[in-house]
Amino acid sequence: MIHSWNRRILNKNAVPFRLWLWFAGVVGIAFSTGVNGPLGINFHPSLILIASYVLHPTTVSKTIKNIQWDFLSVSAIFIAISAIAFAFVALQPLPSLYRASMLLLSIGSFLSLRAEMNTVPNNRNFISFGLEFAGLTLASYYLINLTIMCIAFGPASVLVERYVGGLSSLPWGASNVIAAALLIALTASLSNMPLKETWISRVRPYFSIIIVAGILATLSRTVSILAIFILIFFFLKSEKKMYKLFCIAVAASAVAYIFPLYVDFDSDALVRLIEDRTSTDKIRDLNNRSDIWNDSIKRIVGYPLEPFGYYGSLDAVGSSSHNALLTSLVEQTAIGALPFICLWLWLFINGITRGFSWRVESKHAKGKVLSIGSAVIAANLLFEDPHYTAPYLIFFWTLLSIFANEVEGQRCGRFVPWACPKKDII
Repeated sequence: MIHSWNRRILNKNAVPFRLWLWFAGVVGIAFSTGVNGPLGINFHPSLILIASYVLHPTTVSKTIKNIQWDFLSVSAIFIAISAIAFAFVALQPLPSLYRASMLLLSIGSFLSLRAEMNTVPNNRNFISFGLEFAGLTLASYYLINLTIMCIAFGPASVLVERYVGGLSSLPWGASNVIAAALLIALTASLSNMPLKETWISRVRPYFSIIIVAGILATLSRTVSILAIFILIFFFLKSEKKMYKLFCIAVAASAVAYIFPLYVDFDSDALVRLIEDRTSTDKIRDLNNRSDIWNDSIKRIVGYPLEPFGYYGSLDAVGSSSHNALLTSLVEQTAIGALPFICLWLWLFINGITRGFSWRVESKHAKGKVLSIGSAVIAANLLFEDPHYTAPYLIFFWTLLSIFANEVEGQRCGRFVPWACPKKDII
């Protein structure tokens, strides 16, 4: 027993304790209580754990020595600088600076995780599993909370409160933001399915089932459609019958969970819900998003040099643009939003081209799922702007680090030799 532990400690590929700090933080981020502290600031223990990992002396040293000054890293750094600078322009600088600090922490985690995967490739599986398990935790927490609320107040009252802190949401985010975060976790889960037949390979599909059930329970039409698209792509790329049966089980289990929930308590609520979520008028104008987008575009064109400041839209006009790119342009002008737009284009274009155009062997099918999932996550940002909440930010930048590692691995030795991860382990 003692010798086995000694071998684990001396093993260079063993997961270091500081990375376990990140794991605990990202898993616990689902239980954030929202910004209900003084001046809209709340220092959640999970954020402290993630910060402890990012600011750990070994992490800082490894990140500095192994940082790749490529397009992605430079864009991320300029995104952080722009957010902090424009936070001072907002009507309420302190809450904006708090949100900007969450972005800064997420980007710091992104750079650190890239260094971890570049120096010790086995860390990628651990990081992917951490994101997947965090999604499982968030989905389970949300489903349990939703069930309790429906039992206490009835579905008819619960389902209409989809806003931040509402009965069908969580204190830190509205139901559509929760769905967006779960979409990221679903991509990590499907792209991290074990290739070998082990006991964990029999359990992992249930993680994705619970995550999908959580997405559908949010009643987010956009995210539900995008999740179904990822599942279809996963179904087509999977060769094992178990995985194909898994896709069918996902749909069946989600329907089995949601349908009785409404029928047992209030059958009329189910009818009203279906009519509301399938209304042709709301679908045609994207649930009033087209009008919001037009107003945002007019604002950008009419006042190109008068930004609202980072996270300043809500205080200035009482609403956001429901489009991450437009929101960034309104709040930070074209100059300030340029790094984020460039990063979005990188994510979307690389996701599409590598998901459909890679000529790779079947064993790299997981990389294709990761690529398409990344493109789908970028597409979702055209309909939502969830990039101000800490859980979503942590999820998003973690997946981006995993996808960046995938891109580097495909380039290594074939297209761009200098993009190959460094071989020395520090």
